[in-house]
Amino acid sequence: MNISEQNRDLSEFERLYREKRYLYEDFARDLRDLMEKLIKNAGIPFDKVVYRTKDIESFLKKIVRKVYDDPFEQIKDFAGVRVITYYQDDAEKVIRMIRAEFEVDEAESVDKVNHLSANEFGYRSVHLIVSLSQNRAQQPEWKRFAGLWAEIQVRSVLQDAWADLSHRIDYKITSQAPTELRRRLFRLSALLELADEEFTEIRDLSEVITKGYRDNVSQGRLDLPVNLDSLEEFIEQKVDLQKWAQFGVEAGMQAFPEIEIDNKYKSGRLGILLRTLQETGITTIAGFEAVFPDFEQRQSQLQRFVELVKAAGKTVYAVPLDVLILLVSFAKADAIPPDFNWGGRYRPFIIEALRKVCREQAGA
Repeated sequence: MNISEQNRDLSEFERLYREKRYLYEDFARDLRDLMEKLIKNAGIPFDKVVYRTKDIESFLKKIVRKVYDDPFEQIKDFAGVRVITYYQDDAEKVIRMIRAEFEVDEAESVDKVNHLSANEFGYRSVHLIVSLSQNRAQQPEWKRFAGLWAEIQVRSVLQDAWADLSHRIDYKITSQAPTELRRRLFRLSALLELADEEFTEIRDLSEVITKGYRDNVSQGRLDLPVNLDSLEEFIEQKVDLQKWAQFGVEAGMQAFPEIEIDNKYKSGRLGILLRTLQETGITTIAGFEAVFPDFEQRQSQLQRFVELVKAAGKTVYAVPLDVLILLVSFAKADAIPPDFNWGGRYRPFIIEALRKVCREQAGA
């Protein structure tokens, strides 16, 4: 093919792709939404799922580079989805799920890990070329995508980090890098691979430890170190949070709306409670439980706290964990340092009222 013929074909391919691109854009977006739904339904934790459609320039460059006769049949990554999981074994679960949910062109799919020898660094990811299963392609909302192919990339967050970095420095494999850089790149790649494995093992160990706390608390064995996991198990199993919310309301706090508290908010409050326990010298769950009988005697301090907050023109809600934090602080006021800020998570008027009641209590 001479230059003029090639240019004419490129112009025609460009025109056709501009006409078709909206379809691939819709396919990629809907495929992203489907993947998110499937992964959530499978209970697999993930960082994000993103999509992209091959741009015009990339399409034309690929035609020139690989000399396709029929690019719309031969190119199978016009639509693309990338799944980023936190852990490598979860990436493997996603890959198995994709193979169960879609038609996979195994000949065109690539496992980048298998392309690396033992003494090479490089990009680690799995690229699957997929089309809709026969059943899904018959559904009204998917019919227009029947016969289209897409690429789904699956990798962990650390593999994704390597992909971004290697793209910036533009060394994909060992042989491409200058000799003086190879050792450092190999070391970095190995560290990321090791970190992937370590994070998975830490997660598994954390689950074992948490189960141990759960079993111990349920059987009343509370001589456990105070940390977020043991504290959460004790709160969930042994503490009547509604009782302490009502205790706060009776002291003048505003009733907290009956809405579901998200995990981030709950974790933040548990963190404040943990820090308060640590600051006051309570180091075991048994030690925390031993303070509860004293809480019943702290109604007047709680009322004083509410009085100070209202005097500042503010409102304080009877969130159960917040009430417990206040009661621990009042019960152990003599151990609270003057500059303690409860993790810096409360607004200044809350901290000031807390400090004042603690000073009054410690002075008494």
